[in-house]
Amino acid sequence: MLIDQIYIQARETPDKPALIVDGQAIFYRAFAAVIDRSRSYLAAQGLPADAVAVLPTGSNATVWILLLALRSLGLTTIVVPSANSIGALGLPEARCVVAVSGEHPSGLDRVCAAAGLTFIDVPTEIYAGVADAAVPDLPDHAVLFGGHVLLTSGTTGAYKKVGLDPSHQPSQMAYRREIFGINQQSVVNIFNLGCWTAGGHNFAMAAWDAGGAVVIYQQPDLWRSLRTPGITHCFVFPQLLSGILRAPEGELARNDEMRLISTGGPLSQALTEAAKARLTSRIYNYLGATEAGGYTFTPIEGAEDLRWHRVISSRRVEVVDEESRVMPVGQTGFVRVDLAGGVTGYLHDEAATRAFFRDGFFYPGDLGMFRADGRLALQGRVTDVINILGQKIASAPIEQALERELGVSGVCVFSAQSETLEEEVQVAIETEQAIDETRLAPVLRRLLPGAPAFRVSFFRALPRNHMGKVQRIELRRLMAPPPAASGRAANRSPSSPCDDV
Repeated sequence: MLIDQIYIQARETPDKPALIVDGQAIFYRAFAAVIDRSRSYLAAQGLPADAVAVLPTGSNATVWILLLALRSLGLTTIVVPSANSIGALGLPEARCVVAVSGEHPSGLDRVCAAAGLTFIDVPTEIYAGVADAAVPDLPDHAVLFGGHVLLTSGTTGAYKKVGLDPSHQPSQMAYRREIFGINQQSVVNIFNLGCWTAGGHNFAMAAWDAGGAVVIYQQPDLWRSLRTPGITHCFVFPQLLSGILRAPEGELARNDEMRLISTGGPLSQALTEAAKARLTSRIYNYLGATEAGGYTFTPIEGAEDLRWHRVISSRRVEVVDEESRVMPVGQTGFVRVDLAGGVTGYLHDEAATRAFFRDGFFYPGDLGMFRADGRLALQGRVTDVINILGQKIASAPIEQALERELGVSGVCVFSAQSETLEEEVQVAIETEQAIDETRLAPVLRRLLPGAPAFRVSFFRALPRNHMGKVQRIELRRLMAPPPAASGRAANRSPSSPCDDV
């Protein structure tokens, strides 16, 4: 199990960095020792091995230490984004909340009591002298490594719980090491991604399983973490990458040895070109789902690679119709992905499981089409279809084309009724400067022929979730006309919408 790998690495290379937290290295010797001391303390608390332990997010490094200690004792762990979400977990197997003294919000004991959970406040005194401690012996294998629960909102709009089967973890870590080329020399930057997300959890696990190092950074100006020497892999989602590229000129040094891997959604051409100019020539797009893992991995060598994704050879991905029949090449349908990693549904949500897990496949809610050479293009979400005079048009190709032609970082397109109940296409554009109507109107009319009217809004930043995906419901709310329509729109910048372009 993973903790064995960490302890063995601590014995073989005790002074090699395992974690680099906000610029400070924690070597494998200390990493193993602090996990082991946490194990000893938690083992004395009499926790049942089949229980679920809840870890509130604070210091991601501390969360990882507690998570590995608890799982080595056979418990299943779940990390929550904030203490406020503990009371609404809907996880009857949860028995306790574990945190280190001084690293949790005040009142956490009261939150736990209200939720009927035992609060375990790990004292910092147990870690005294850990930097010089001896490498611990391997754990007792009488107890199997525990599982982990991830949270996802990607398909249903609310957090759903995905249980990771520990028996599938070794093969999953080996799979990611092979796909990304992670090895003992790798230094993997996951920035501030929490391990309640698939990215924050899975990429770190793969790095430690290979004996590599993990970079965690939770300070302002995330781009400063790229100053860590020897970074080989950098995992981002598009919105995070956009923030990094706002670093002042001269603050980002190119590192063409670094693989920059974007997940959570397709990259725009403007964002990709900026990253290649300032960061690295080695940029990849990795598409996947918390529920099914990654299923495409595409090196971005040309413009078509931003749209046409390369399916990983070991994965089975299909585009099907409403009757689950495979669609011909060039036709749009529902994307479905074979199940991997032991996930067969959501925990304690039978309705969502029936809706998204069927016939040995997971349906991520995407529309897509295949090309004759086997490459996959996403055509938007099932619910993100534009209705133009009764004709249903997938939104993603239109949005991608607008991003390319206008040179902007994000576009969202949807159809709606205007305040006079007439049909119109609403276009939200993420840009620092408004685009002149004489330039914008011809592009919209060419890409959306037949649309009766357009309503365009400019935003310096589109509303996005933690993975950088546009929150379309919130965007619709922001773009809705005020009760007394005046032709001007509030809360939009840098300018108000252009009606009937």
